[in-house]
Amino acid sequence: MDTVSAAEKSLDQNVEDEDEEEEEIMLESEKEAARRAFAAMLEREGSFPESSDSSSEEEADVARTTAQEPACIERIRLPDRIRNRYTFLELLHENHGRRVYFCDALTQGGSGENRCVLKVWYKSSQEADMLESVIKGQLELMDLQRHANVVQPCRILEDDSCYYVEFHAVLAGSSLFQTIVADASTTERWIKRVFRGIFRGLAHLHDHGLTHGDIKPENVLLEWKGYRELLSKHAKHPKAWLSVKKSVRRWKCPTHFKTAWTRHQLVAHVRIIDLDTASRSPKGICGTPGYMSPEEYVSDSTPAGDLFAVGVMLYQLMRCVCPFHETVFRVLRGRPLDGVSAETREEIAEAVEVVVSHIDWTEHPWPALPKARDLCQQLLHADPAERGGTASEVMAASPWLNPRVGKHLKTLVRRTTTKMNSSLGTSPPSRSTKMSSRLRHYRRLARDCHPDKHPDNVEEATRRFQQLTEAYEAIANRLKL
Repeated sequence: MDTVSAAEKSLDQNVEDEDEEEEEIMLESEKEAARRAFAAMLEREGSFPESSDSSSEEEADVARTTAQEPACIERIRLPDRIRNRYTFLELLHENHGRRVYFCDALTQGGSGENRCVLKVWYKSSQEADMLESVIKGQLELMDLQRHANVVQPCRILEDDSCYYVEFHAVLAGSSLFQTIVADASTTERWIKRVFRGIFRGLAHLHDHGLTHGDIKPENVLLEWKGYRELLSKHAKHPKAWLSVKKSVRRWKCPTHFKTAWTRHQLVAHVRIIDLDTASRSPKGICGTPGYMSPEEYVSDSTPAGDLFAVGVMLYQLMRCVCPFHETVFRVLRGRPLDGVSAETREEIAEAVEVVVSHIDWTEHPWPALPKARDLCQQLLHADPAERGGTASEVMAASPWLNPRVGKHLKTLVRRTTTKMNSSLGTSPPSRSTKMSSRLRHYRRLARDCHPDKHPDNVEEATRRFQQLTEAYEAIANRLKL
């Protein structure tokens, strides 16, 4: 052990010392061996690579078209073992007969990278039908076209006792939950970039007929790019895999930036994880209370339920409060959702609908962010049919998410103003007098064409005023003129 200690501290360690260290580690317990292997990896590399799935978010509009073989399950047969293929470095999560590990892959053929996340399903702890459904869903996700904003399984193995599903590991970054809890302030530009990534990932699933079923901040990872120049001198590199499932018990600030505003320059690429609940036809109650739509408490999940959960996250980031958590947990009283009666779930659904109808959209900061307010108000609508359909349809029609829609709105407003002024014989407003806010712009136009201001031509002014009102109502109705 003295030789091992000297080898770890030495800057000029050679191959023979590393071999001796590995032989000593093999004599220790599995837990100690994993700890020492993890420490040796950090010492050898000095820092973590940014990601094992380093696709650009700007290319996420079109799914990646990498050549893929048909999905299949690799059978591990004796004397081969799973520990001959992976070194289990850390247990990240455990519940309901499933464990999630951060691993170091010892063989090629999986993700092509050393570090990965491995989900383990124990056959003895799961019902056969449910486990078969889960593995079938993972195989379907493997066959699905790859997308930069979705972490999909890349390998499935099986032995006599377990199923093992390998995923790419997002190494440098944090979860959206940490951002909500840790950041004292943020910018609209940064939030818009994050939610564009979320909508791109959901659009990929919805366009292929899949519903995620459990969208929440803990299931949205933010992969950091170019973060090293933004960190303070002695800041530690963020460990994204630690912020996934430990929630508040494991939560801490991921790292320290040079200044309080430096973190706003951070480029964070969205990675949607935990697709265990993703399905083409979800059955039963699925999701996390507080992020579920009213109909999901009493029926199956739908793409409209995913949109409602995104609206809750947008409300959280904008208002720094959880709109439905207090109401939901006051009814649940600490009980799990699948352990309450149907009457209780109906009571929760009705309570959520009441909260939705009483949200005050005039509170800060909504008046200063009218486009974001309109999108959030649409996503949190109690009626699923009014949420916009699928994620791709919402993103295509929202002026906050889609710059082309905003440009089209400005063009439509300019044309309507020109026609109105020409018919009334008034000159169009100069460029310096135009206002950027649609609400203020609408008030000015309505004031200029009000019939009281045109006593000589009341009928024409009234007709133009009605046309202008109808045009803006159509704009608010997703440009359906």
